[in-house]
Amino acid sequence: MTIKASIISLVVIAILIIPYVSPVLSESSSDVRIIVVSGDYSKGVIPIMNPTGVAYGRTYLRALWVESQNGSQVEGINVTVTPLILGGWNRDEVVEFSYYINCSEQVPAGNYSLKLRFLATLPSGSLRTFVVAVPLEVLSVPISVGQLSIQPEDGTVFIGDSLVVYSPISNLGHKNVSINVSLSVKGVKELYSVSKSMVVAPGYSSLVFEIPIDSKYSEGEYTVELAVRCSTTSVSRLRKFKVLLGVSVVSVSLEKDHLYLNDIGHLYITLMSVRNANLTLVASYYNENRFVKNTTIPVTAAEGTQVVRVPLLTEIPGNYTLRYQVYLFGVGIGGGEVHYTVLSPPSIANVSVVRDEKGIVFNIRTYNSDSKKSGVLLYNVTIDGTVSYSGSTIVDIPPGSGLVVLTIPLDTAGYVAYNFTLKVLEYTSSYSGVWVFPAPEETNTPTTTTSSKPITSTTPTPESSSSVEETSSTRGSAFWAAVLLVIILVASFIWVVWQREFSSKSKRKKRPNPKRRSPLGRFKRPKPPKFKSFKSLPKKR
Repeated sequence: MTIKASIISLVVIAILIIPYVSPVLSESSSDVRIIVVSGDYSKGVIPIMNPTGVAYGRTYLRALWVESQNGSQVEGINVTVTPLILGGWNRDEVVEFSYYINCSEQVPAGNYSLKLRFLATLPSGSLRTFVVAVPLEVLSVPISVGQLSIQPEDGTVFIGDSLVVYSPISNLGHKNVSINVSLSVKGVKELYSVSKSMVVAPGYSSLVFEIPIDSKYSEGEYTVELAVRCSTTSVSRLRKFKVLLGVSVVSVSLEKDHLYLNDIGHLYITLMSVRNANLTLVASYYNENRFVKNTTIPVTAAEGTQVVRVPLLTEIPGNYTLRYQVYLFGVGIGGGEVHYTVLSPPSIANVSVVRDEKGIVFNIRTYNSDSKKSGVLLYNVTIDGTVSYSGSTIVDIPPGSGLVVLTIPLDTAGYVAYNFTLKVLEYTSSYSGVWVFPAPEETNTPTTTTSSKPITSTTPTPESSSSVEETSSTRGSAFWAAVLLVIILVASFIWVVWQREFSSKSKRKKRPNPKRRSPLGRFKRPKPPKFKSFKSLPKKR
């Protein structure tokens, strides 16, 4: 009893000696968030900085409780925090407090506040009370899904490449949890989706997906969505990204829109690329709106500018349409059509030969599908294998059909072989043939005359300058035709002579008919009298 009385006396004396200052109540919030799963526990460290900006001496943690957002105290959450007593708490000093929280399953998920009330002594000996609020989140499920990230980081991916999607995931509880994960990519419609089930152990891990960007995609913006379902709770994360081709058609130019037959020309397609890729160029040719052929050209594109050459078809004359399309992994990146015309170069269409008073006239027919041109006509005329005339002349070839007349003063009978070559620019056209120059007809009676039109017999053989074998074959055919004609003429002549001889002999061998006898008997005609002439008499004139 004496000891208790002594303690009471000391306390009374201390109260009388120490000046009394009424406590000041202040409240501050911490930036640290505590997360606990309903039906589980959580422990960790809370760093709290002196919220008042005043240095304190001994500081006591006097009370702690959990409040809801409406300020009411929550039951079912038990919290233990250490240390309870601080020897001093300087201005702006951060003190770490360890905590252990046990949350009942009856506590609904939501946001709460853990309130810590401190009683601190000032250097002057006065007391101050302040409260620090720490955010507390109660989760219904232990799974926490972080923000969705993609690679490339700038959110731009090329067709033919892959998009890598990843997200951190945490199991905040203390036991394994089964989850269902689904990932989808949507544009105008859903282009990609995948789903899987997995078990997440306590702690931190990541969800990683690789999405192939194939030919289903076109240039544009898309959205990737990650959904994680645990029990009855689902969490979604979204991220947008862009798809680019990386290669584009910059310009198209046609080398020539008018070409001659078998000319060489190209269509030039300029590409701009910001990536390395393998392209396919498909060219379709149409002549007079009729399909001719398709050509596929592989193209290896590198970063920068590149020119692709597409050959033009010139084997057949006509109006052409060339339709082209450039593909990248099956996706068209550009296309169009161009038009060009293939012309036949000026050529010799036909040669006819006639005879007139001046000699032999060669009528040379030309054809020109282009505008008026000038060229050189080379000619070579032989008779029975001997060169008679050879030379050249400058001629004008009008558009369409034309006529060049060449007269050779020739009057010798025989086989006339001719060859004409027309040269216009670098193009050459040749024509060869054989014509029989008839000999003049002989007449037995001077009063009998025979008149006939000039005989024209030609064996035309059109050829090109590059066809040497065809010219030789045509000349050989003309030669054998001439030989056959000679044989026929000789056989006809022999037959006529034989007929005459046979007819005369048969007539001489024929027995004459018997003469009719006179009923008066034989009668002998008297001989005419003979007169002897004398030399002295004048001679009969």
